Amino acid sequence: MLYLHWDGILIEANPTYFKTILQTKRRAFMLNACLSPTRKATTLNFTQYGLGGGLTDLIPDEQREVFGYKRKPLEIQCFPLYSILSALEIKKVDYFSLDIEGSEVEVLQTIPLNERIINVLSVEKRIMNNPNGTAKKIDDIIRVLKPYGYHMERIVQLDVIVSRLPTN
Repeated sequence: MLYLHWDGILIEANPTYFKTILQTKRRAFMLNACLSPTRKATTLNFTQYGLGGGLTDLIPDEQREVFGYKRKPLEIQCFPLYSILSALEIKKVDYFSLDIEGSEVEVLQTIPLNERIINVLSVEKRIMNNPNGTAKKIDDIIRVLKPYGYHMERIVQLDVIVSRLPTN
């Protein structure tokens, strides 16, 4: 971001990782919160593992097993992406990366994409140790975004890259 002179928004729910991020010299608005899987601000349980973690009730069982989610969850404030963009008076986003360990589809469903333009998205698609779940998640991502003029560009490693078709 720095060498491209981009501005950004960085939203990180894990308080331990957020402290590390603050040490970087990012040119971004940074928020220690999670993206709400509903259209309202809410407080939800977040389970940490190292520098990762996810919303406790939305972490796929397969990931729960891999990472051994045995820690006590902590309560964290969650905001809809729309509310954050509105507060910052942002109407257009060139690139949005969504990697939140399981609740990507729910968060996508909260974004009024007819009111806010996001040109390109990379959305984590993987559900660990569950190829069928991963395939369903890819289908769900496309199903949510297609009515707004998005199409899948490609799949790269852990993400689906989706872009909005140009409008005249």
